[in-house]
Amino acid sequence: MTPFRLAFACLLATMALSSTPSQAQTTRVRFEFYTAGDDLRRDSAATYEVELDDGRRVVGSVLGPLQDHRHSLMTPLDLPTGFTRDNIRFVRVHFGAAPGPNPKILFEALWASDQWEVRIDVGTQVAGDSTWSPLASSGRPIKFEHPSSWQSGPMVPQRVPASIMGANQFGLFICTGDDDLRTDPSAHGNSEIEVSAYLPAPGGSRTRIPLDTGRLGHPYFVNDNKPERDSVYGGSFKDWQCAGALADAHGMIPRLTEIVGFSVQMTPGRRGITSGSDPFRGDDEWVLRNFIVYVPGPPAPFPGYPYTSTDHTIFSQLNVMWKGKMGDAHRDTWNSDPVSIR
Repeated sequence: MTPFRLAFACLLATMALSSTPSQAQTTRVRFEFYTAGDDLRRDSAATYEVELDDGRRVVGSVLGPLQDHRHSLMTPLDLPTGFTRDNIRFVRVHFGAAPGPNPKILFEALWASDQWEVRIDVGTQVAGDSTWSPLASSGRPIKFEHPSSWQSGPMVPQRVPASIMGANQFGLFICTGDDDLRTDPSAHGNSEIEVSAYLPAPGGSRTRIPLDTGRLGHPYFVNDNKPERDSVYGGSFKDWQCAGALADAHGMIPRLTEIVGFSVQMTPGRRGITSGSDPFRGDDEWVLRNFIVYVPGPPAPFPGYPYTSTDHTIFSQLNVMWKGKMGDAHRDTWNSDPVSIR
């Protein structure tokens, strides 16, 4: 998976629509930002997005600055034809560094201190009507720090098109919090991860289905944003960064509606201990921040903002902030919230 494709996954999403248009009028979604006592600086940026009930996303972006104690109206997002506010499952806002050259990227300690405090209100409007109807709100100012996200509660059930119901190939997109996954093979006690899906089993138990990334068939586990490296994940699992991979269930999942959960398990990494490694660092600890699973759609050129994605997200859990520890049977595996797909 190329970093270009990963950028798509970072903003997430879905394939072609399979539903019949319910009306010809376009529904628009507007995000309002009420910046409180901490501004969105020029070296930072935010994306705002709508996830539809079939997993597609419509995304917009805003660059700083947004000054303290200011009210800002974002460019409205137009839903695809036939989709209304009744098809909106989530609204989200993501905060991070501005694209392009950014001096603070060279000094992570300085960039990581950036914060943005904002209340988020979201409303909808049928094109041609002057009235905006409230849809969702953060209710209070949210303090964004480092790369972070806000997500509304689910507003409608998840559904997926019949065309992907039997999918067994998935995209995985995983973000780290404030403690990195120690993936360097020259580091003592390094770690990798394995992802599984779960199906219901008799007696209330669950059957684990490994999502095979071909982990041991690549010389590198993650390429640390070096595309020339043959790796399982593209991106980085260092502090406050993200990486993605493709995975295969090999036909073990009959229908997506049967998935009831996911897990991420820390597992011993490949070995390559050198004389320069630190034998006293102990077992690796890692903070999982965001976890996303999607069904990849066909590749498409980057269309700019706003855009509608070409993948189908089937599960996302943001701001998890779970701290795992390699070698600890009680802390080496994270289990997701229940999954409900129809």
